[in-house]
Amino acid sequence: MRHDTWGLAYLAAAVVGGVWLGSCGGSSSPSQPSTTTLPSTLATTTTTTTTLPPTASACPLGKGDVYAQCSKKSPALLSAVEAAEDALVRARPDIFNLNDVNAGGGYRVLKNDDYFNGVVTNLRTAGFCAERSIFDTIRIKNSNDFSEEYDVLLSTGHMYRGVGSYQKSCYPAAFPLEATDVIVKVPIFLFGYQCPDGKSGPEEFSERKIPAGCTGLVTATPKDKDGKDVPVQIHGTDILWSLHFGDEFVKIEDFPDVPFNKKIVAKEVGEFALCAVVQGIEGCFVGNVIP
Repeated sequence: MRHDTWGLAYLAAAVVGGVWLGSCGGSSSPSQPSTTTLPSTLATTTTTTTTLPPTASACPLGKGDVYAQCSKKSPALLSAVEAAEDALVRARPDIFNLNDVNAGGGYRVLKNDDYFNGVVTNLRTAGFCAERSIFDTIRIKNSNDFSEEYDVLLSTGHMYRGVGSYQKSCYPAAFPLEATDVIVKVPIFLFGYQCPDGKSGPEEFSERKIPAGCTGLVTATPKDKDGKDVPVQIHGTDILWSLHFGDEFVKIEDFPDVPFNKKIVAKEVGEFALCAVVQGIEGCFVGNVIP
């Protein structure tokens, strides 16, 4: 395929999906602990705000393990999750339609953010470490030996209760993690050219060559330990670009409304290095302008 037109579509840099904080593999894991200590009671009050403190500082047990292995077993902390839900219904009935109950005994949720954050707050008040994931599940642990994850909201908008809400267990505990725990590299890829009529770029983008007079299109994509894209919800929208050398050979231009993409305008034959820093991790694109 040739790349010799100005109308080449560009790719967005930050892709949502694929990996999340504390994402877990599917390999086998140690057997579930035979005993689990549960707090005897759960508070019946919850926050009325939708903003929770950062998970790392909110969990006195400390961080999770980015290499945790996860699989579906039997839930050990289900009763605690349901108790947190029940406490929220009592304290904040305005979050629910108490006249709309599904077959599983779950009320329709009217205020999703208050619901998720209220359950998490009640679990924390009860002595657990808990967080709401970017995929709107609840993670919970009471030791660093393991953690569990629950889906607490059905697609119908009702509370998800019962053993079906349990998703998986992770050994050791898979949360909380910071973005810097997840991101291991920030590669920068060439994905297209913009060239005037009669000129084109190399068919292999991996050659990292941009013909003089053309514009190379590059994207920085934070990756995790498995080489998967880290979602923007984790790495954020802040990125710092810099041209380390070669300013006499190229000019760097912004990509409108896409901070993780840049345009490299090739001026004269020579080598250049364009670098990007995301969450303190730097990646560089070393390329060449060719005739």
